[in-house]
Amino acid sequence: MKEKKVSAEAHALERVVTAAREVQAASLRLEAHYAGDPHKQPTTLALARFAAAMQELKDAREAFDALLEKTDLTSTQTAISRVSFVRRQSLDISIFPHSP
Repeated sequence: MKEKKVSAEAHALERVVTAAREVQAASLRLEAHYAGDPHKQPTTLALARFAAAMQELKDAREAFDALLEKTDLTSTQTAISRVSFVRRQSLDISIFPHSP
């Protein structure tokens, strides 16, 4: 099961990286456009690509954060369960000590 978590995290991180690259590419296209003629408006398509790339990056980051939060919560719950188990075991030992 741990393998699936790592895989899900890796996939989510890959999505963030891909989205960041798309934002960078769209940004570079807009910069190149303005370098040619700073007063000329970029095409609607170029602006839409940039906006879509930014939205995908935002969505990817939120999904990644949610996955990490879920993983942290699961890890915390597991740790609490382990501590509770150890405390119960310690209590059992102190109530019913083993005879030497």
